[in-house]
Amino acid sequence: MDDLTVIVGLGNPGRYARTRHNVGYEVVDVLSRQWNIPVRARKHHARTGSGEIEGRPVLLVKPETYMNNSGQAVQSVRDTHRLPAERLLVICDDIHLSLGKIRLRRNGSHGGQNGLRSIIEGLGTQDFPRMRLGIAEADLPPEQWVDFVLSKFTEEERRVIADVFLLAAEAAALFVTEGIESAMNKYN
Repeated sequence: MDDLTVIVGLGNPGRYARTRHNVGYEVVDVLSRQWNIPVRARKHHARTGSGEIEGRPVLLVKPETYMNNSGQAVQSVRDTHRLPAERLLVICDDIHLSLGKIRLRRNGSHGGQNGLRSIIEGLGTQDFPRMRLGIAEADLPPEQWVDFVLSKFTEEERRVIADVFLLAAEAAALFVTEGIESAMNKYN
């Protein structure tokens, strides 16, 4: 399908559910519920679901390769569907953004996010749209990053981030229908 849009939510499967690192998974789960697109099929080293958003074909993807190898799943999807980079949206956490902040970009570096690093390596380019969701309240020293991203949100943080997941899903749907510029203008 020439007009297929792929939305990839990054995370880690299994025991890491609902951790800070899994915000991409959670936004895909919101989209799955809102648009009645079950994400159950096992393809491309991922859980996937095909459906439509506003009449446009989409593939929702939750890589099961763990964060640091997300590029395997995204590369498989891209190669199978001959997907142009502008029809791919990657959603991930960002430890450098304050809790609840959404940042959409047309392209860019990995900024230390290992899932994005793996995707850039797998695709051989950093020219693909991405949405980063802030998960931190303050700057943390690098030696605390791993434990922090693999920790669960506090109850108070969970209330904040639950609303952000809804906004992020709206932004992803707008990306599908109108593209990255419209999504950036409305949600950044």
